[in-house]
Amino acid sequence: EVLDHPALAYVEQRGFDPVELGRDFAVMAVTKPAIVYARGRFGVELFGRNGVPLGCQLRLPKDLPWKDPVLKAGLPVKYWNPRGTKKTHALYNFGKPPQRARLVLVEGMSDVWSVGQEGAAYFGASLSAEQIRMVREYAPRTCVIVPDTDVWDPGKEVHRHFDRLLAARDELDQVLEGGCRVVKLPDPRDPGDWQRDELLDWLACNETRAECVA
Repeated sequence: EVLDHPALAYVEQRGFDPVELGRDFAVMAVTKPAIVYARGRFGVELFGRNGVPLGCQLRLPKDLPWKDPVLKAGLPVKYWNPRGTKKTHALYNFGKPPQRARLVLVEGMSDVWSVGQEGAAYFGASLSAEQIRMVREYAPRTCVIVPDTDVWDPGKEVHRHFDRLLAARDELDQVLEGGCRVVKLPDPRDPGDWQRDELLDWLACNETRAECVA
């Protein structure tokens, strides 16, 4: 059943390797859901501090106009979480490998897959107090936050979270040896729309340039 799952074709079309996603990023395809909302979806389990399970996040394996305020009406939800899931207490792909000198924080699952093992997702437009606490305890040398591009746009509803994102940056910048910065990508693509080599090369060249950093 997994071989016929629509998520396989979807992630391959996005440029991701399904084998790597399952092996290195714990991605799972839902084949026999007990709840109808989970049918046909794929995603990851979420864990909090000390590996405490907090639920899961499941994505629909297609791209629909969810960001259009008019067209999104009546669409199935992009992400579904079982009742009781505490996303604000979780960081996806966090703390699994040995301690990293550099942590790249991004919004969602596919953004992490584009970054690779330096990436962790905070599932939203800004970090919660618990997520900031987790990063502080983990204490990477440097933290780079790469949000989706719509957060930077004053005309978008999600921009209202931007000040909270900057406040998280300021708090982490005070405690991490190499500091923390928020980086703006150069075009409308979100991190998950970049190929890994392309994204990491761009970050290596630009993540400290004043015009790219908030």
